[in-house]
Amino acid sequence: MNNLEIIPRFKSHYSIGRSCLTLEDAENKINISAPVSIFSIAKIYGLKQIYLSDTSFSGFIQFQKGCEKIGAQGIFGIEMCVCADINDKSEESLKTESKVIIWMKNSAGYRDLVKLYSKGATDGFYYNARISWSVLKEYWTDNLLLTIPFYDSFLFNNLMLFDHNAMPDFGKIKPTFEISPMGLPFNDLITKQLKKYIESNGYEVIQSVPIFYYSYESFKSFMVFRAISNRSNFNSPNIDHLSSNQFC
Repeated sequence: MNNLEIIPRFKSHYSIGRSCLTLEDAENKINISAPVSIFSIAKIYGLKQIYLSDTSFSGFIQFQKGCEKIGAQGIFGIEMCVCADINDKSEESLKTESKVIIWMKNSAGYRDLVKLYSKGATDGFYYNARISWSVLKEYWTDNLLLTIPFYDSFLFNNLMLFDHNAMPDFGKIKPTFEISPMGLPFNDLITKQLKKYIESNGYEVIQSVPIFYYSYESFKSFMVFRAISNRSNFNSPNIDHLSSNQFC
């Protein structure tokens, strides 16, 4: 696993409160005192593929057009919340939640992912769009790819959150698991459990780095943005596991 290629996985400002990167047109020089475009980063660093996992479809068309302008392949996915039962709209149901990322493998995947997202944004909505494992299996097609993020996954939540019980039923879906070495103090604990789970089930693994801002100098701006979205403040952001000055 140590020799895996590291894949940068972006979020845009369309994932409200989760990123301060934009989908504006690429520029040849980055000004860190202004909002930074994902396409500027991709252009300057020569990225041929751009992985974007937003929480809605709001920026999809702008993302595709931006990728075409700089000659990069755009790979789009939706980060969604999965719970035990979408009909259970109670605080107790929150303890069964975890995050997944559903990617389009081809153009037909757009239609399939829209159906799945629409189900979560309507019937399953409870604070945010969410589906159940049974709905995921019901709507699943070969045009989609499922990845399990390192943070906010069912493994992470079961280990790190009190009284949490997010148990997946993948059925015939073959998920790929992400390992994200972000230097947090509990990374080794999560990685150990993740490797054990992957090896016992024969799942694939990739190494990714979630990117929400451009430079270390931008972290304060990112945290102010998150605090505003969280209805808190910079001195007391009330964000779980905020134990790094680079990532939370």
